[in-house]
Amino acid sequence: MRTNQKTSSVRQLRHSEPMRRRSLMWGRIVKYGVSNFVRNGWLSLAAIVVMTFTLLTVFVAAAATVTLNDTVQTTKVEKMDLALYLRPDTPDDVQNDLKTALEQDKNVAYVEIHSKAENKAKLDASAQIDDETRALIEEDGSNIEDILPIYLSIHVRDIAEIDGLRAMVDGEGSQFKAYQDANSYEKQFFHGENQKTVQNMANLANMAQMIGFILGAVFLFITILVIFNTIRIAIFARRDEIEMEKLIGAEKSYVRGPFLVEAEIYGIISGIFALGGGYALILTILPSVRDGNGATGGISTTLLSTVMIDFMPAVIVGMILVGIIIGNLSARLAVRKYLKY
Repeated sequence: MRTNQKTSSVRQLRHSEPMRRRSLMWGRIVKYGVSNFVRNGWLSLAAIVVMTFTLLTVFVAAAATVTLNDTVQTTKVEKMDLALYLRPDTPDDVQNDLKTALEQDKNVAYVEIHSKAENKAKLDASAQIDDETRALIEEDGSNIEDILPIYLSIHVRDIAEIDGLRAMVDGEGSQFKAYQDANSYEKQFFHGENQKTVQNMANLANMAQMIGFILGAVFLFITILVIFNTIRIAIFARRDEIEMEKLIGAEKSYVRGPFLVEAEIYGIISGIFALGGGYALILTILPSVRDGNGATGGISTTLLSTVMIDFMPAVIVGMILVGIIIGNLSARLAVRKYLKY
């Protein structure tokens, strides 16, 4: 029985010894990496500053892209109500036929007919015509209700996809074309004003994304260059110590590890700084675009606020991971070139 217990203890010791040695080795790698970071001083600071600008650019570009894309989608929803104005003498059956035909389009959610009587009631309620103007119209022999337009309110699902509706109403041979009110300025809404607004917002979002990508790429190149040279200098500064480690048969990971850890520390610190700067920048800008009612002047920040608040842990981890990856890759390039081991 005792023999079995001793055998089991020996086996456990044999299995635990390599694990203990490996954990000790990684502890020393981290220790030497931190020591390199502190030793390099101003070079470490320069690397952190450049990487912080890189990550901040990426963060701001991502926030701008999210905001503008959200604004595009919100604009599509808010500007879905197209107005098709008809002549005042358009018969009721033609109005109903046009309504039915429009609702057959898959892009149309529903259509509402606004009659002259309904428009007159709204006009009276809003008091947009004073008594003097009303008297002048009646002296001319006209009835206010007769000069008010009839229009169809068309609620579409995607403002950018109204070519089928345009062909149905405006196309050659359309039975409804003769009933359109060509003199109504509001008729332009059906002919692309809202569509241009959505398209402009989409173009702006694409432009912001492209500018962010270009700036991010430029800063990323500079960051890799700075970290590459910082690690190169660290390798040259420790060349005697590295040669000694090689002679005693140290593992590759033990020799290279401290330089990778040093670069990853740059990434961790830069990620935290960039995240703090990005949040501060956005929180500073948002109040300036909000009005007293909390609206943002046509810019939708709902999705951005949700991501920043509800997914803050994921954003923090993501930024730090991006910094670690950039630092690690930059250091690996330097180690591969200057550390022949």
